[in-house]
Amino acid sequence: MPTLVYTAEGRSTKRPGEPVAVGDIVKGLHNKPSDEKYEVIYFAEPRSPASSGKVTIRRFGADHGNEVFVSIIGAEWVGRTDR
Repeated sequence: MPTLVYTAEGRSTKRPGEPVAVGDIVKGLHNKPSDEKYEVIYFAEPRSPASSGKVTIRRFGADHGNEVFVSIIGAEWVGRTDR
């Protein structure tokens, strides 16, 4: 079963190699201030071999989330068998 793990240092409160979990805090999304924090609210395995997958994050204080590619939060799927 594939696992979504962090690959980038400093993008979350976890270290590279640790699994992503709902409720994790991530920061420093591309053209946003690096101190702006977001909460992981949902993610699912990629639907096709060509997909890198997406994760839904919500800025603190916002009432809705935004779906972004997993690389935006410094993560990737490991253990995939569809590639």
